[in-house]
Parts: sequence; structure tokens; C-alpha cells
Amino acid sequence: MPSIAATRFNNLQARIQAVYGSATSLTSTTGYGQTVRSAQQGGLIENSHPFDAVADVNYSTDTINLPGHTIPNQAYLRYEANGNDPIVEGLNEFSHYYAKVVDANNIQLFLDEDLTIIMNLITDASGTHILYELEADEVTAEEHFDLYKDIVSARIHQVGSAFTIGNDAVVVKGDIYSDPYITNLENIMTDVENDRFLIADPGQVSEEFLVDGTGTPINSTRTSAWNGTIAHTFNMTFPTQGQQTGYWNAAGEIIFTPSLTGGSGTKTGDWRSMLSGVGVITFSRTGVSITGTANTVSTTITPYNLTTSNQVLVERYGASYANNRFRIYARRVSNNQLSFRVEFADLDSPGGFGVDENVNGTISSTVELYRPEGTMTINGIVYPTVNFNVTGLNTTTL
Repeated sequence: MPSIAATRFNNLQARIQAVYGSATSLTSTTGYGQTVRSAQQGGLIENSHPFDAVADVNYSTDTINLPGHTIPNQAYLRYEANGNDPIVEGLNEFSHYYAKVVDANNIQLFLDEDLTIIMNLITDASGTHILYELEADEVTAEEHFDLYKDIVSARIHQVGSAFTIGNDAVVVKGDIYSDPYITNLENIMTDVENDRFLIADPGQVSEEFLVDGTGTPINSTRTSAWNGTIAHTFNMTFPTQGQQTGYWNAAGEIIFTPSLTGGSGTKTGDWRSMLSGVGVITFSRTGVSITGTANTVSTTITPYNLTTSNQVLVERYGASYANNRFRIYARRVSNNQLSFRVEFADLDSPGGFGVDENVNGTISSTVELYRPEGTMTINGIVYPTVNFNVTGLNTTTL
């Protein structure tokens, strides 16, 4: 595989690291918090092979004499005139050619890697000219494939089956690693960056209950009558800070559904209407959204600006019992843990508003996730795109 510019590979690797790699801070809105498969390649090493355009060039056989050279057959060489004018006619300065090793001291230059189109050298130049051998400016098939998987993983996470894996996904021995390979990756990378905040493709997100370490949903339900304030509080824990931030960057969401079913009485009916009226509450990288209506929806609070004190995400008042409150609070516990409080405050009870009847029926606090999780298939082998692990832990139940 002939060399390509290491700078182009490394530039791409740095760009995908910024989008797909570890989120850099709790307030970072970039980075999917996932392990990047590719790595930066070693810097360019150029071996110079100077030659005299008069004494070292046989213009009859198009041969350049480089005594004791170690240039391998089909090596990629760049020609420079080294300030001389005219240049060796038949060549273009700063252009690249392939070497054919004639013997330990002589080479010829060809236009193609198969060494079928020889460069015809025409005399007229003089002075010392240079052939640069790009010895370390190479990317192996494995390195290309790792970078390809990184970039395509992010793109498939964004658009799913709308992206088609191309024939250039895998480079094998015998392939010519031509410019379109790296150019294609650069074009895909540009699409990834342009759509960084595109909502994840549905096939790349799992809808599921938030569960504890045993796999049990942390949803909380109460069937006994109540008065005063009850709350369902729980923590949401990620393995690392990068995964906590990256979860939201990759279009993760936490979804709250409060409900009251059954029961009888005026106040129970008011609570039932209050909870069905607020609908479903979603907390994501864009903030808070609800399917119903509420008295307060804190649209400026996002996972990135949570503090260590409880902040109200949403609040809805009672109707006939106007002092009653449904609220959801959120706060940051640590770099990889958030805490939520789903509160049902029956304030038309002892505490300044008098004593009235209990609330009965079945009250529930359901917590679900849209968890970024997906795969891609290349040559029949399945690879992950994004995969976030998160667990819940109840600290108070209804």
C-alpha cells in the first residue's frame, strides 16, 4: 500500500476524537464519551536522496544513480529541484513518483505503482536535485479500518441505515490505497460534524426502564392512601464522567411518567387530572420538555448546567386544590452521578392549609431511558457504534 499524507490521517483522527471520543468536561457539548479505536500515527520521516542532474542521471536509460541507496521497490518519492532552474525535464516539481529498483545503486521513476509508465528524463538541468522518500508517512490497512470504524460509527449513530458502508471500508493486500480512500473519509467526517446534534437514528437508541444493578426497574408505586408529601428519589449513575456527558451528547434522554389510577373522591380526582395533564416529562441535552402543560417548565436547565443543589425541572399546580404541587427536581451528585426527586406534595393538609381527605388509588412514578446503543455490520462482523451503561438506585420510594 503506497503512503498517504500522515497529516491528513492524523487530522481526521483528531476530528473524530473531538466528536466521538471522550467528553472533555461536565459542561462539554461535544464528545460521545466512547473509546476511539484509531490513534494518531507517527510523524512524517523524509529520507532525502540528492543527485547531480548531470553526473548522476543517464538520460538514455532514464536511470538515476544513487550509490548504496536503500529505497524499496515501488517506494513513493517526491521530486524537488532544490532551487535549480531548469528542473529535470519530464518531471514536475513537488510531484510524487514510484521507484523501480534497477540495482543497489540505480533507480527509475514511474508514474504508476504497477511500474508500467516510465518517466522519460530529458537533459538540460544541472545542480543538485533531491528525491524525498516518504518512509514513515504510511497508514496500514488496520489503521485505516480503525479510523473508518470510528468515523462511520458516529455517522450511523446519526442516520442509521441511511448511510451505506462503502467498498473502501476494508483495505486488503493488493489494493491501491488511492486518494479517494482518505477523501471519502474526510467527506463523511464533515457530515458527522455538520450533524453533531442530529437526533440519533431510532435504530441506534434503546427505549428501556432505568434499572438498578440487579436489572430491576426502579419505578415506584404506592397503593395505600396518603396525605402530606411523598417522593420517589433516585440516582442515575454512569461508569465515568465522559460517559455521563457523552450520554446526553449522543441524544440520550431520561423520561418521567407520573400517574394516578383508580381511587375516588374530589381530591383524588384533582390529583389524577393534575398528573395526566402534565403528561410525559423528558430531560435531555436540549433541556426539559413535556407532552402536556405545567405551571413551570425550566427550559434553560440542561444536564450540562446542573448544580449540586436541587433545581426544579417541572412543576404543576392542582386545580380545585390549588396548593397541591407535583414537581421534579434534579441535581448533580458527582462527575458521574445525577440525582432526581419526583415529588407529590399534597399541601392542602396539615401545614397551614387545614386537614382534608387522603389521596387514594394507585400512584406511580415511572422512569425510562432513551439510551444510545447501536451496531453496524461490516463484512458480516458486527461492531458497536455507541453503547452507554447507566444504572439507577432508589433512595426513597413512594
